[in-house]
Amino acid sequence: MQVGYYFEAYREDALKLAKVTGLKLLENWRGFEAGCGFPKSKLGQIVSGLKEQGVPVVIVKQTGRELYKTKERLIDLILEFPE
Repeated sequence: MQVGYYFEAYREDALKLAKVTGLKLLENWRGFEAGCGFPKSKLGQIVSGLKEQGVPVVIVKQTGRELYKTKERLIDLILEFPE
């Protein structure tokens, strides 16, 4: 999920993402028991690596609009792989 200039994952998603990408896993991050993230400039590289490994991906991006003083976010990309 996009948070400003970064993409972040939380909880179980963070555990999985850190394991398959080598990203640093942080404990107690933003109120979640675990989290990890990377800058927007690395999105293509991270998605390519996940695609090569056959890891399903859902990318949620900010739209630029605000909804109740929070940035609106919508699904931008879904990659699924047959089993």
